[in-house]
Amino acid sequence: MSLKDRGIKKWQGFFMPEHVTELGVMHAELDHVAKPIIDEHQQAEFDARIAYAMEFNLALKISIWQAGNITEIVGRSHYVDHVRQKIRLVTLDGASAYVEMAEVVGVELA
Repeated sequence: MSLKDRGIKKWQGFFMPEHVTELGVMHAELDHVAKPIIDEHQQAEFDARIAYAMEFNLALKISIWQAGNITEIVGRSHYVDHVRQKIRLVTLDGASAYVEMAEVVGVELA
């Protein structure tokens, strides 16, 4: 006697499209991280690394916290605007990117 089971199909009928979208949102929220607290000493180190990279035209890898996710941008620092609190980077492919200093959570020489 063989049992003909539909497998996973019999359970998929209970999920409504709204449930599937909410599950996707819930999984995306699980990957969010809280913004790290940067003290004055770390901020001074970041500023020194950026100034050093600007002086010798070295590439930087800047970690940015945006909406719960940490992304990295690699490029050369072109200009630091202290009034607007932004860093202008020229990425490796030649495009320019603006990074707000308040979002920076890490700076390394690449």
